[in-house]
Amino acid sequence: MDVIANTVKGYEWEIIILLVFIFSIAVAKAYYPKRFIQVLKSIPLGRFAAQVIREEKVYTQRGQFLLQFSFFIIAPLFLIYLSHHIFDIAFTEVTILDYLVFFGCILIAYFIKTAIHFALSRFFNAMDIFREYIFNVFSINAGLGLLFAVILISQLFITNHNATIYNIAIILTCALFLFRLVRSGYLIVSKNYPLFYGFLYLCTLEILPLVVIFKILSSYLA
Repeated sequence: MDVIANTVKGYEWEIIILLVFIFSIAVAKAYYPKRFIQVLKSIPLGRFAAQVIREEKVYTQRGQFLLQFSFFIIAPLFLIYLSHHIFDIAFTEVTILDYLVFFGCILIAYFIKTAIHFALSRFFNAMDIFREYIFNVFSINAGLGLLFAVILISQLFITNHNATIYNIAIILTCALFLFRLVRSGYLIVSKNYPLFYGFLYLCTLEILPLVVIFKILSSYLA
């Protein structure tokens, strides 16, 4: 108990965020078990994505909202600690202001990204791709949220192996990102839409936002 108390001390607001994340996931699992399982299954199995998309109100369903809410509250905290690890900044310097800055960047990036994709989908008359793409993003975000939570909890309680933990986190996060790129590219090709659309999609909706966010956050942490 003393070890846990000493570990938690100094990480009060981070612990609160983790507890809110766990509570949100628990509510989604308890009250919306079908949607919870569907979302997780759709990560490795694309056919589940098509099945769920056919259901009514797929994007406004409460279980879906809770999973996205969970991702948006845990992702900033994970990126803060990952950035501090990469730039070799003491974890004791992490503040709630850092969290709010990262949270704002992620929220704005996803809003702009979704708006651009919606506009391109309307221009190319590809709303079916838009719906399936957004759901794929939602599903993989849910998986990333769970991964981030495990990494953060490990970082708090396994202090002797932080480098190993974050190296594993980087590998898994990159793998999921590449998996999403491949799935999105396959989605475009399978629908017989122009390759120009696919190239524009990759540049403006996947690669460019990451570059911009990295530059902004690295400048903030410098």
